[in-house]
Amino acid sequence: MKCIVCTHADVTAQTCDRCVGWVRRTLIRVEQLYPLLPYELAGRAGASVPMDPSGIRGDTEPMPGGDVLVMLGPGSASWHDTPDVDSVLGLLERWDTGWRITFGEPAATDLATVTGCSLYLLRRLGKAAQEPACCFDEFADDIRLMHDRLELALRVSPQRSPVPCITCNHRALERPAPRDDGRTFEWQCGRCHRNYTDADYWMAMRQNGQAV
Repeated sequence: MKCIVCTHADVTAQTCDRCVGWVRRTLIRVEQLYPLLPYELAGRAGASVPMDPSGIRGDTEPMPGGDVLVMLGPGSASWHDTPDVDSVLGLLERWDTGWRITFGEPAATDLATVTGCSLYLLRRLGKAAQEPACCFDEFADDIRLMHDRLELALRVSPQRSPVPCITCNHRALERPAPRDDGRTFEWQCGRCHRNYTDADYWMAMRQNGQAV
């Protein structure tokens, strides 16, 4: 029997351990990228194309930040044809609801959030990966696609983040090059060169008003 995600690993259950691992890591990465969307939206402010004299924007001119706004929006908890860009919360909430139904669990009583849905999906990931009714191969595709769309919208790589520096407000923290003494920091401001540990980085996010 072949893994339903990678389709080449031999398995006794339906999903191989390697695929369960990368889906878990990708979901965690989606949760980490989501709080960066408001920073990207702020960075695009003023980038709109001027309207023509009639006050109407051309039909072919996309709204600056439109994809980011969609991903930040509440989306829909109901299943529908996958759009070009989907809401992060809407996607996670649909899978959260579906798995709860499959496992015979009560519906969530708290207001859906990206963090809350992610935590539930991560807790059930190992079980869902081997449960045919959970459609884990489709879940893996959805999470991978959302991750890729987030990175594209954020124009961010593992080497760059749009979180503003809390010292000079420069909007681009970068991964620094390794130092001669072997010590490294997780992030560094490209302008004032302030170094950030992971704890400093998350403090910068909170200080700039973005709840994780």
